[in-house]
Amino acid sequence: MQLTLTYFDLMEAIHAHLKNKNIEWRHAEYDDIWIKFEKPVWAYKKHKNGRVVKCKHGYPQREIVKWETISEHFGEMDEMQIHYDKNGIYPIKEKG
Repeated sequence: MQLTLTYFDLMEAIHAHLKNKNIEWRHAEYDDIWIKFEKPVWAYKKHKNGRVVKCKHGYPQREIVKWETISEHFGEMDEMQIHYDKNGIYPIKEKG
C-alpha cells in the first residue's frame, strides 16, 4: 500500500500538529521545508588480515561504520511517498 503526501498536505499536517500543542506557527504560504535525516554508511566486516568476514552461509557480513546527515529540500512541487505492508493496517475500534 502507498501513501502520497504533497507539500501542502505536509504543511497542513504540521500546522494541525502544532495547533494541538497550542503552538501558533506563522509562515509564508510558500515557505520551503528542509528535511534532515540520518543515513547509515555500510562497509564489509574484515578480519585482522584484511579478508572479508563471512557468515555461516558464505555471504559477506556488513556493519554500520558511521552515520551521515542528509538534507533534502521539500518544495511546493514535491511529494513524498510512503510504502507499507497491508498486513500492518488495523481498523480503528470505536468506543461505545
